[in-house]
Amino acid sequence: MFESGFRAGVKAFLRETLFLPNGVCPVCKKVLFRTESYLCERCAQSLPRVTMPACKYCGKPLSEKGMDFCGDCGPLRDPVLDGGVVWLHYIGSGQKLVHSLKFGHLPQLGRWIGRQMAEVVKEKDWAEKLELVAAVPLHEKRLEERGYNQSDYLAEGLADVLNLPYKREVLKRLYDTPHQIGLSREERLVNLTGAFAVSQEKNVAGKTILLVDDVNTTGSTLRECAQALKRAGARAVYTAVCAGAQ
Repeated sequence: MFESGFRAGVKAFLRETLFLPNGVCPVCKKVLFRTESYLCERCAQSLPRVTMPACKYCGKPLSEKGMDFCGDCGPLRDPVLDGGVVWLHYIGSGQKLVHSLKFGHLPQLGRWIGRQMAEVVKEKDWAEKLELVAAVPLHEKRLEERGYNQSDYLAEGLADVLNLPYKREVLKRLYDTPHQIGLSREERLVNLTGAFAVSQEKNVAGKTILLVDDVNTTGSTLRECAQALKRAGARAVYTAVCAGAQ
């Protein structure tokens, strides 16, 4: 009895003092120790960070030098977004990291990612204009299924580093839209039209807002959210996204 209790105590001690809450690297699954961050050192250093020119509106990486706008924002008469940053390319370990954040039951990982994203935001000339952080919402049904909104945790990490207020549920999703995966740009627009609204206009009226999400593929979700914010009186909407596709 004593021996089994001793072993259990030792295991608990090692677990609580040596290992991080997430246990393993979300990218390569290597066991993590408290001397490391939420990723192992190798994966943290090899993340596909966006260093090439990016779209002036949404921040997505551009496929060619000399371009100012991505193929989704460029053709628009009113791009809605005033600027944005994307931290990682949505490929390889960047894609694995987002997948772990969304489906690996690791909401605390989002705060760490948000803090890394904040360092990129601080480099932008519009960073000092920001007054409020808001996250792209999940519908109640999907929130209940997953247990958390990953974008909430990204926003918390960003707000903490940028020293900005963050309010959950600034935006609300009015209906549960089908997944965007595999849809064309036109289908995505139809899928999301009218899907978002501001909970209380007084929270956003006259403010410059940083809108946060996990992935930017065509930018449809971000633009629909920005439309809702600007209809409610927001002065400007900038975006910060964990990963983006060209």
